[in-house]
Amino acid sequence: MFFPDRGRILFVLLATLLAAIRLDAAPSAESGAPFLWRMLAPGARHASWLFGTIHLSSPSVTRLRPSVRRALRSVDLHYGELLLDRRTGRDMLAEMEARPGESLLAVLPRDLSTQAEGELRRIDPRFRLQQFDHIKVWGLAMLILSAKQHESAGRDVWRGRTRPTLDEVLAKEAQRLGKKLGAIEYVPEQAVVFDEQPLAEQIRFLRQVLDARDPFGALRLVYLSGDLGLVDRLLGEQRPGFFASSHRKRFEAALFSRRNAVMARRIESLVRGAPGSRFFFAVGVGHFPGRSGLLRLLGARGFRLERVLD
Repeated sequence: MFFPDRGRILFVLLATLLAAIRLDAAPSAESGAPFLWRMLAPGARHASWLFGTIHLSSPSVTRLRPSVRRALRSVDLHYGELLLDRRTGRDMLAEMEARPGESLLAVLPRDLSTQAEGELRRIDPRFRLQQFDHIKVWGLAMLILSAKQHESAGRDVWRGRTRPTLDEVLAKEAQRLGKKLGAIEYVPEQAVVFDEQPLAEQIRFLRQVLDARDPFGALRLVYLSGDLGLVDRLLGEQRPGFFASSHRKRFEAALFSRRNAVMARRIESLVRGAPGSRFFFAVGVGHFPGRSGLLRLLGARGFRLERVLD
């Protein structure tokens, strides 16, 4: 039986959800400054850097700007959301596995099973829904969404013909430069955001992923604009989304606010714990704006942040 190389694509699964939340209208945007901030913690002897990424693989996104390259060369350590290694892939696979005795086919409505089967065969004629019966509903949704992201970038995720995401490009460049690599989150902390959603909401999520055409073009434009206000506005708009309104605020609090608070504490702990070291933190730009965003949270902890206008 044929199975896709899921370990390779699991690095981009969770964060691709942001690419489809309320980004249904493509704005007109010109390429702007990178989402890069120079930051100085209280008591630190050297500046560190905070960079807003996007978990996509389009060449227009993954081409590193000169200021980003300079910042990366100047540091001692690179920290992403997750370490992009085989262990992370194995951990994510474990989180996506359904509990013993649970069956994906048993919980999906018949029409949704038919639609999912058709989409999987479109992705690869060898696929059958039965091959994915052992994973959770949200796991199937994320696998399909990831495949659509790579198709949008002109690559076939299932046959291994993929471009690296921006996060992977940064990590590989840091490794090439001899920087130490680390992570400010753990796989279970990301997976629980989806595990907490009721089954009905996970089914709704899968249905809308299957119906979605290309939610990634708009996201690329927003990112390339360099306009954090536009990112904030899009994240704050109350448009119909993957989850029903009764669950939406709770889901977004888990996806952003709760994780932001944890990331801010860990960034502070890392920088304060090594005042002589320079850090490069690469985090999805959706975590930056707003009252509960990383920029405000770090500022409240005494960090001085200055955006770099390339």
